[in-house]
Amino acid sequence: MTISINLLQNIDLMSAVSVLGGAADFERENFLLNNVFKVNPQVHFSNTLVLPQDIRRKYLQGYSRKRDGATPVGKASESTETIEIPKIRRSWALDEEFLTMLSLVIGGYNGPLATNPNTQIAAKINRELVNLMAIINAQSEATAAEILMTGSATLTYPDSGSDTLDFNYTGNGVLDGDTYTIQKDLSGTSKWDSTSGDPVKDLRRLRRLIDTYAHWAGPVMVLAGYEACDALLKRHAAVVTPVARLNTGSLSLTAQAKLQGAVAGIPIYEYVVTSDTDATTKNDYIDSKTIAMVADGGENCTTELGPVFDFADQAAMTPSLLQTAWFSKFVKTEDPPVTEIIVERRPLPLLRNPNKVRVLKVL
Repeated sequence: MTISINLLQNIDLMSAVSVLGGAADFERENFLLNNVFKVNPQVHFSNTLVLPQDIRRKYLQGYSRKRDGATPVGKASESTETIEIPKIRRSWALDEEFLTMLSLVIGGYNGPLATNPNTQIAAKINRELVNLMAIINAQSEATAAEILMTGSATLTYPDSGSDTLDFNYTGNGVLDGDTYTIQKDLSGTSKWDSTSGDPVKDLRRLRRLIDTYAHWAGPVMVLAGYEACDALLKRHAAVVTPVARLNTGSLSLTAQAKLQGAVAGIPIYEYVVTSDTDATTKNDYIDSKTIAMVADGGENCTTELGPVFDFADQAAMTPSLLQTAWFSKFVKTEDPPVTEIIVERRPLPLLRNPNKVRVLKVL
């Protein structure tokens, strides 16, 4: 007697990843991707992007007369760099171990998902899709945090080699009056745990720098590491507006959960996300003693998506660039008998104007 279990019977992978990609769990786990580096819904036609490295001010040139043509705007002050959007491709093996771990009792199965073992298998495949997508999103979130806090990120590939994204932050100049001082470390009595420290003044200075050098009159937000947030709330509770008084109607549940209050009208979000670098070590996505002020809106921070190169038609085996935010498929080998779930995404967290960001180490 032969009992066959059809892995493909109850699940359509491409439909599944599209639905799972919008799940609330992903929003909760990826604050930066959903609230700061918002995903561009347009998937690019090419994996190659030309990034503006220095978006300078547009100088006032006066008006045109009624019947004049357009006045040319020079681009000599801009430099560009070309970079390929990297891919993140992960797989999960469906093999003998996968099936035996289901603890199926064929013929008398009384599991939680009806009497059909295929139903349980389909649910298991969905769970593995969620895991693979979470791994990919976690890597994207970590890259977004690295870009925001340091102005650069190293894209390290599993096989070998790496690429570096550099958005030309400069650091540790004066806190006022320097166009290119994106990063600053406070020292001595200016630190926030000092009785002479003045966080409110520091935050207002950062806000003015963004207004002045990025020409941004819109709202800003602050992402704070937990020690920086503790120092602010502990010593300056009187100037922190209670969360209940803030307008949270337009915020996601995730943003509301991380919102600690406001200083000088600037919302403060505590950001605590870590990754395991080995069995005993955790790495903070954002340095616990550092804050980042960033323009809220204006599409300065985005996550760009590249197309996926694969077979558009599995039956016809036609290679193609697929414009899809998520891609997934089954790949089967016969000996040993293994079916792999493959999930791929091409995300690139992108910072368009570094002057719309200020990073301050406060402790």
